[in-house]
Amino acid sequence: MDECGATLALTPTGALLLAGDSVELECVVADGLTLHLQETTGTVAYAMRGGSATWSFTARVEDGAKLSLDTLPWVSAAESSVTRSMSVTHR
Repeated sequence: MDECGATLALTPTGALLLAGDSVELECVVADGLTLHLQETTGTVAYAMRGGSATWSFTARVEDGAKLSLDTLPWVSAAESSVTRSMSVTHR
């Protein structure tokens, strides 16, 4: 069986993560498809001077589907405050 799918590059348009940022990535990979998500840069959580930021990834992978996430380093600077979460469900 041939794989059918896509590769998507996750590319920020500016500096992140800064105080007040809220990054939310959500995807559904349908039956029989393959999705490869690739970060093109690492992530730096900068000093937030009392503020905070969030970063979340949620995916639903249906039967017969494939998901790969190719991440690069995450760096948290001194005084950064980030809540980071990931949830992947299979159905």
